[in-house]
Amino acid sequence: MASVHLARLTIRSKVQVRMRVGQAFLSFLLCSIDMSGLSSRDIKLPLHSWENKFARRQNKFYRIQDRTVIDELRADGTFDHDRPRIQLQDLRDASTLTEAFIQSQRNGNLDPSTIFDFCILKDFLGLADIRILQQRHQDTAVWIGTPPESRARTDIVLLDDRYDPNGGTSASRVWDCEEYLERPPVGKNVFVTALELPEFCSRLRRKRIPQPPQGCGAERRTIYVANPSSNSMLALAATVAPANATVLRDFLDRHVASRAYFGASTASAFMPQFVLEFHIPFFSLRRGRGLKDSRLLNGQPFRKSRSLPLPRSQKKDEEQDFFHEAQVSMLLYGIDEWVWTAYCCVDTYFGSEPGHRTYHEGSEDDSGMSYGVDAPSGGSRELRFPTWNPREYFLMVLARRMMQATREWTNLVHVFEERLIHYEETANEDESGMKFPFVDDRFLSKTKQLTWAVSTLQHFRDSLARTLVAWDNFASAELDQFNLGSGEALQSLWWGYIAEIRGHISSLRSLQLVLTQKLELFKEMKNGLTNASSLRESAAATRQNETIGVLTRMTVLYLPASLASSVFSIAMVSSETPWWAYIIVLIATTAVTLFAASKPRVLDHVFRIDD
Repeated sequence: MASVHLARLTIRSKVQVRMRVGQAFLSFLLCSIDMSGLSSRDIKLPLHSWENKFARRQNKFYRIQDRTVIDELRADGTFDHDRPRIQLQDLRDASTLTEAFIQSQRNGNLDPSTIFDFCILKDFLGLADIRILQQRHQDTAVWIGTPPESRARTDIVLLDDRYDPNGGTSASRVWDCEEYLERPPVGKNVFVTALELPEFCSRLRRKRIPQPPQGCGAERRTIYVANPSSNSMLALAATVAPANATVLRDFLDRHVASRAYFGASTASAFMPQFVLEFHIPFFSLRRGRGLKDSRLLNGQPFRKSRSLPLPRSQKKDEEQDFFHEAQVSMLLYGIDEWVWTAYCCVDTYFGSEPGHRTYHEGSEDDSGMSYGVDAPSGGSRELRFPTWNPREYFLMVLARRMMQATREWTNLVHVFEERLIHYEETANEDESGMKFPFVDDRFLSKTKQLTWAVSTLQHFRDSLARTLVAWDNFASAELDQFNLGSGEALQSLWWGYIAEIRGHISSLRSLQLVLTQKLELFKEMKNGLTNASSLRESAAATRQNETIGVLTRMTVLYLPASLASSVFSIAMVSSETPWWAYIIVLIATTAVTLFAASKPRVLDHVFRIDD
């Protein structure tokens, strides 16, 4: 039996080697293809699939999650264990910690300049106050004891820590069963609460995997941050494990820069690790001026708020509609399907999710425990029945957040479209409803309105296009990570989430089409207005030149008489000069004037005017 088993292992190894060689050869062929004759769509690459190793416990890598960046930081800003460790209380500002976090795991000669590397994230983290991290756990009463009106302005992190006792030390869990599909276990060591940053840092600096009192016993961890500030992002960067710092750094950089991204990766050079991530930028339409982002970057609001063009009412006392930049981002990484961490960063400054601080507040159950609702999914699931499978949790949150973004986009585009249609119908009408030539006034009011509308349409369309392209890339290459291959009930649930997401993507494509059509129309309207205004200005200039020409001819006509009169009005000329002398002078000056007018080059020569 041992020989048979060994033979099977040998055959399996050979098959795996041949598959890898085949994939490498296919990649070589793609690099050598003449792309002018064959596109990449003509060749179907093998899709990425979920690796079975994540279904087994990777115990030997768990200890890595017990370390944090702030505890492993060295005096020279690295994580080199041969260098002396720096104490947190010795840091005067956040620069050393920020540089160590951003420059972690660089590739040496192939990296770009550190000046421009993650420059937006670096500037944002540079505004953080290191004293937030230096506060001890017992000192958090300084924050917790503040009045409610002051407490409302502090950074709050919603943390959900727990572990599944049913998993134990078993090799794998059966996800496609009633226990996890219908009523998942609530778990042990449940820590569900809203923490301010000093208390949050103190909690995450504790050892994660060991059971209490040695550690938190938190295999499954979710972190939700609404309107993440520079302080809260610094807290996240300081409390992540150094092995995961690069993943979190890229995540925070995409969130700060409002990039659209969907990704699922299982490649890691140092340890088994999967990374699931999405970033969805959108614009939210709200009425009123008071909704501004209090976070700052380079002296300006971190997320911008702008008024929607072409308001139907021009009354000054009427509230305007504003569209606000927003981003919802999620990162989920883990060593296996037991130990994983999820970060969710959401912009809510414009009034979205008004009850996000109370997500974890709920009624008590029979055992006296109080559970709220899941924050990353917007409260769509009770925390009494948590989702333990990382891929299922990612799909659930993605479906909910994609629905949120689609609704916000739909409201914005429909209201803007209605304004555009109203402008089309009324732009060329006067007060009586009669049509008049499509020309601008002397203040270029219509040109400014159309330029504003075209610029906004372009901005909306490009933002939607980036999201759709990011999803298309994800769906074509990485969506197979969510293919179970077995377990009909669970697979049906997952494909239900994916179908919901695809439905939202289809709605976004329709909105993009509307924006594209309106953009082309208003570009033509702007060009027509510009051409009509140019023709009008050209006609006015022609009439002005004709008027100047008439005045010039009249001046030439009266110039000889004026000159002759001036000569004979001189005091030295006798008043008894005969009248025929005046006529002679008048004829002479007229002849000279006509000759000079017919010979312009003579005047050019006299006054030395060069061509």
